[in-house]
Amino acid sequence: MAYLIHLVGDRIWSANPFYHPDISGPTGFLIILVTDWGRDPNAGTVTTKDKIDHITAKGDVLMWRDLVHLYLIAGEGEALRAKERRSRPEVISNALRLLDTAQFRVAAYGMRKNPDKDAKVDEWFRSVLMFPTEVARDSRLSSRAINAFNRTQKVADSLRNALRMLRAPAKTKETSRKVLHQTEADALNHFWRRLELPLAGTYLEALRGGEHEAEQRLWTVIRREARDAFTLATGPQRRTADGLFRIANAANWLEKRLKTIELSVIKVRKEKKS
Repeated sequence: MAYLIHLVGDRIWSANPFYHPDISGPTGFLIILVTDWGRDPNAGTVTTKDKIDHITAKGDVLMWRDLVHLYLIAGEGEALRAKERRSRPEVISNALRLLDTAQFRVAAYGMRKNPDKDAKVDEWFRSVLMFPTEVARDSRLSSRAINAFNRTQKVADSLRNALRMLRAPAKTKETSRKVLHQTEADALNHFWRRLELPLAGTYLEALRGGEHEAEQRLWTVIRREARDAFTLATGPQRRTADGLFRIANAANWLEKRLKTIELSVIKVRKEKKS
């Protein structure tokens, strides 16, 4: 699935032939259509020395979590591992040069379908995102935002591993460790759902306002939500002594991981003060 982008207003920024006026929003909205209709020159991309891949929608990831990948990367792109570079759609950069509003409001439309059934669309979805224009324009602020989102993902990955440690040995053998159990999935969804406003809203506004303590305030929220999500998943394990042992073991491991990640937050605070 590739991101196809339009600006609905006086002009359409993308010459995408699949644009349909029935999927339009109010004037001034940037419409993003997520499809698998092939390559579009306005898509967000990951570039290597051999190829260019589109940034695609993920079935288990809420749209707001792709906010960094689509909008907040600096115009020159973000260096990934080796010679990979992730770039936001050029149409985003063009729109940001002309916008004179403090907030950038985006409506994202997309679809999910079975690749074996070309004509059948299984699901349409729509998400409206809003973020400070200045954060997307300023490479220094966008870099801080990228680091914060990446740090949050590390916490989510650590939480996922801690949740797997709660599994009884018999359950671990029944399914692959990569397959999430329902309780684990519910806890992770709770974690991300609770962070949407603090991360995609309050924190980005704090960056726009030049707050030096923005990362520390955000980290306090992230750490609390990770602990709450972990506790949410421990209910079934409290019925047995073996379950209580697994809870203690997983909780200790999670706290060590959170402490390690927190060191990067402390480093950022010192850099902002110096």
